[in-house]
Amino acid sequence: MDLTQNEDVEPKEAETGIVERVFVQNFICHKKLEVRLGSNVNFIIGLNGSGKSAILTALIVGLGGKAAMTDRGSSLKAFIKDGCHSSTVEITLRNRNTHTDAYKHHEYGDSIIVERKISSEGTGSYKIKNKEGKVVSTKKDELVNILDHFNIQIDNPVSILTQNTSRSFLNTSNPKHKYAFFLKATQLERLTDDYQKIYEEKELTKILLERKQQVIPELKHEMQIHEEKYNDMQQLQKMKKQIIELKQELSWAHVNESKKAVADADKAHRRYESKLPSYKDAFQNAQDLVEELSKSYSEKREELLTFRDNVSAVLSEKDDLTMKHKKMKDGLKKCQNDIRKIDSDIHRAEKDRKHLYDAVEEIKNTVQKDFEAERKAREQALEEKQNLKKQYENQLSNTSNYCQQIDANLHDKQRRKNEFQNAIRDKDKDIERKRRQLVEIENQKKNKLNVFGEYTSNVLKAIEEYHKQGRFHRKPVGPLGSLITLKDRKWGLAIEECIGGNMRSYVCHDSHDMNLLRDIFKRTIGNASRGRGSYGGRAQQPSIILSSFTDAYDISRSRPGRGFLTVLDSLQIDNVVASNTLIDQASIETVLLIENAKEAEDIMFSEQTRPRNSTKAFSMKGHTIIGGRFSKTYAPKNKRVKFFVHDAAGSIREIENEMRHLQEEKKATTMSIRQLEGEIQQDRQEKNRTQKKRLDEQDKINQVKMEIQELQQMEELHAPDVDELERDLAEHVQRISILQENKARYTDVYNEKKDELKDHEAVIAQFHERRNQVSAELEELEGNHAGYEEKLREGKRKKRHYEDELDKLNEKIQQAERKLENEKKIFETKRDQALEYCVGEEIQTTRTPNKVDSEINVAQKRIEREESVRGNADEIVKKYYAARLRFDTSKQELANCKKNLKAIEKAMERRIARFKDFRRYISRRAQEYFGMLLSQRGYSGKLTLLHDAEELRIEVNVEQVKGSEVGDSKALSGGERSFSTICFIMALWEAMEAPFRCLDEFDVFMDMMNRQISMRMLLKIAKEQVSRQFILLTPQDMSKVACSDRVRLFRLSDPERGQQTIDFEAA
Repeated sequence: MDLTQNEDVEPKEAETGIVERVFVQNFICHKKLEVRLGSNVNFIIGLNGSGKSAILTALIVGLGGKAAMTDRGSSLKAFIKDGCHSSTVEITLRNRNTHTDAYKHHEYGDSIIVERKISSEGTGSYKIKNKEGKVVSTKKDELVNILDHFNIQIDNPVSILTQNTSRSFLNTSNPKHKYAFFLKATQLERLTDDYQKIYEEKELTKILLERKQQVIPELKHEMQIHEEKYNDMQQLQKMKKQIIELKQELSWAHVNESKKAVADADKAHRRYESKLPSYKDAFQNAQDLVEELSKSYSEKREELLTFRDNVSAVLSEKDDLTMKHKKMKDGLKKCQNDIRKIDSDIHRAEKDRKHLYDAVEEIKNTVQKDFEAERKAREQALEEKQNLKKQYENQLSNTSNYCQQIDANLHDKQRRKNEFQNAIRDKDKDIERKRRQLVEIENQKKNKLNVFGEYTSNVLKAIEEYHKQGRFHRKPVGPLGSLITLKDRKWGLAIEECIGGNMRSYVCHDSHDMNLLRDIFKRTIGNASRGRGSYGGRAQQPSIILSSFTDAYDISRSRPGRGFLTVLDSLQIDNVVASNTLIDQASIETVLLIENAKEAEDIMFSEQTRPRNSTKAFSMKGHTIIGGRFSKTYAPKNKRVKFFVHDAAGSIREIENEMRHLQEEKKATTMSIRQLEGEIQQDRQEKNRTQKKRLDEQDKINQVKMEIQELQQMEELHAPDVDELERDLAEHVQRISILQENKARYTDVYNEKKDELKDHEAVIAQFHERRNQVSAELEELEGNHAGYEEKLREGKRKKRHYEDELDKLNEKIQQAERKLENEKKIFETKRDQALEYCVGEEIQTTRTPNKVDSEINVAQKRIEREESVRGNADEIVKKYYAARLRFDTSKQELANCKKNLKAIEKAMERRIARFKDFRRYISRRAQEYFGMLLSQRGYSGKLTLLHDAEELRIEVNVEQVKGSEVGDSKALSGGERSFSTICFIMALWEAMEAPFRCLDEFDVFMDMMNRQISMRMLLKIAKEQVSRQFILLTPQDMSKVACSDRVRLFRLSDPERGQQTIDFEAA
């Protein structure tokens, strides 16, 4: 190639990617500098220290490079000019619309301006603008996309060659370092890294295939196990036929049991009729006692009401005494404050009097002189200080307002943080409560009695043992919740709200039985689950209700009437004691059940619609509605049933979903707290900085005030004459005398008010003594009245009890008659059903239904056990086919993966072969171009690339003798080494694509001959590559270089800071 050859055709200059302008402000040594570059060759010339390398550093930093890439510092803040707080770098890239080469031309136009700001804290920001200066983006990702689009490689040492990189390349003799330089410059390094990553992924895929291969035998074994179970299911059919025969026997066992129930019903009817006379006598005696007690109670109540009126008259004096006492204290306090104010005025007057006296004496002793010039100077200085003070006060006001804004933000964020922390604590409590509910439901699945406490089974066993030993008078009943059954499950929550704690309670006939039951509780509950209750909390003994075991109550008179559903109506209670106890404790015969809470309020809150004998109702969702005079609605205590759980699995799923929801809410709240904590920390730092600034500004104001005060005092010393000061002094003496007289007068008033307050406090003490006396007398009367009221209540309770007992006995007689008739009908029905079930054949059996049913359960459990071991028939078939499908699918997937892996390996082999061809082509091209460039100086040499050893050797022969042996570059002089380096760089330029190339002081070590040849080569290459931009920095005199449209020369001023523009000349 002939570098001196001229081309006839002018190539076209670059339209995209080249640098049009570099602008810096407060950057390294430049306060403000702008460089506008040409599209082809640009020489930037200047003495050492004039800031040439700073322009190259600005290009790297402005296009997103890190500080380490510039070899001039480890932090961006090191590039800020001394004495400045921030720095700005702007790079303008050409983006002319040449078909598809421009980047988002519709947004940016013909130029893209990249602005990067650097703060003294080391942080920075980006603004990417269009040609008109409008910001299009502030994200670095957009800058990365722009550089990738234009193929700008700021980290490529051949694209941008700094002084240190060039110097280290010249001095290094390590072939491996040179080879790494070659790979990075030609971008072969990126391809090598990509292929290495693909190879690692392929090896990982092989490992996964080996693991999948190991799973296949396990899947096959699982399929064989399910196939064996499927073949064994036919053996259970015989056992199911035996159950049918036992059910036929069970039907006739029920017939025999019904026959016995008829005889028992007839016996109970005769027993009830024999009790009727004694019940009538007891009711009459109770009625006489109530009439006598009612008369005595009325007399005591009248006496109490009269005395209460007297007490109210005494207590009415309290407000008047209290108000008067407060007014007297306020007046005393005001008088005391007036005295203190007079003392303060006297002190100030004395101080002013002394100041005036000193001033008079000083003026008398001072020689008169001309103060006019000094007064004008002081007035001018005073005006300047006043203006400065106003300026500082405005700054302080702005800073204070900003500080208050920060305080408000901090307070708001701290409040939100506290709210979030409280929310997390509440959610932790909710999660723990849900976890305890899960444990309870799991225990209930194991044993239904566990819902009343894990100790319940042990308590019932102990009660049964005591009963068999004859230690109880009557066997205790409980827990009450185990003896009741819902007729309709939808009322479960409402009934639990009504009965409440009585669900776990036990009932005893007398105190003897109650003491024995307490001993059982101490012995069993103390050892149950280490004292834990059904919710995981500390186990407590269930309550014991003392109530005589009697026949069922007659509630016909207390029922609310037809058309209303009561709690008693919705329950199936077979135990009479349990039914009577719940009537006594929870009034279940009068409490209504109404589906909708609003409808319940409409009924219960109105006297016209509220049924008789009923003051309370519950909605289906557990709301409590209280009627009568104090009508009110209470929200339910629980959201789901605890004792009447019928779908344990569904309840568990619902609770687990709620727990997951709570966990997600807690996690989101925790993230919010962390974000707030970061914002609070930033606000606190900003507040500390602002407070420091405010203190500094306040110090400045105080300093100016002191200076103003000094100037004013200097003027005041000369302004007044002696006569005026002496008159002021006499006025102050007179004012002090008047103030002292006022103080004496206020002191007398204060002492009088103090004595009046003391007398009034004595009156208040007497009032308190009298009030305590009448209160004690009232308490005694109320106690007597309460005693009579309790006796009357007890008498009425007994009367109602005997009345109820009499009504119950009559009802029992009627019920016994109805039961006898009903049992006869049941007997006939069961006999007809048995004959129909057994096809007219009567089966003789002496066993009870429980025994037959027990045998059926044993057989069914055996079938269930076999099915649980072997599995349900449908499940076994389903599992067998599922296991077979998994086995077949895994085999097919394994085969497909192996096929894909082979295809990937073949593709890798082809790509690696192409990569080696490409690398060989790049190497050959660089070698040929390197030798050709050396020949321009009359040198010879070669590049030797050993790819397997990852080494690059540069050999140069400077002897212009044909056949001379080439040698290593270490033996060359500094200029020869610089020339060979330039040849190597230009050879690599041919192997890379980039819109611009930058060289910093490329010719610093060259002699005149090498510099001229290098310059001629560079200009020739630049002329041939008009579509590329060249930026060359040198301290040498380039005045011999001819400037043109393609060659521009910029000359920096000598090293002086603060320059604003660049002088450039075109020779």
